[in-house]
Amino acid sequence: MKTLEHRLAWLAGIVDGEGTIYAALNKHRHVRRDGSQGQYLRLTVAVTNTDILMIEEVQQIAEAVGVKTRVERIKKRRDLHKEQWDVRVRGGRAVETLLEAILPYLVTKRSRAEVALAVIRHRRATSYPRNGALRSPVDGDAWLARQLVSMRDMNRRGAHEVSA
Repeated sequence: MKTLEHRLAWLAGIVDGEGTIYAALNKHRHVRRDGSQGQYLRLTVAVTNTDILMIEEVQQIAEAVGVKTRVERIKKRRDLHKEQWDVRVRGGRAVETLLEAILPYLVTKRSRAEVALAVIRHRRATSYPRNGALRSPVDGDAWLARQLVSMRDMNRRGAHEVSA
């Protein structure tokens, strides 16, 4: 029987090879009185694959550490393509819990995970109470903007390839 530590190490390998860790600034649906739209930060860890058994195992491991996931089937772009599945973990607390669990085993995505965790800690440190909830503005946060650019650059295709 595999221990949770073995399963987390396996998951880290899957995230390293088949997954992505990213942050996106999205606009709120509502428009402010001044006509502007606020932004919110969405942190995500996702794994996409054609093997539904792999996706289900990722989901089970995430749930074993207390993280809820969302699994979706991705529409085929062409008949030649295989059916794909996507499992996602979204939100600061869920992403933080999952990344802290797999961080000791990550290799290629370790720096992205560390940036994501730093962003989560920064957001928590800069939060303030408003209307019964903690708010952390993303507009005008220069440190956050630099981290998001850094994460975007790390996620570019070929960013970590070694040249001969």
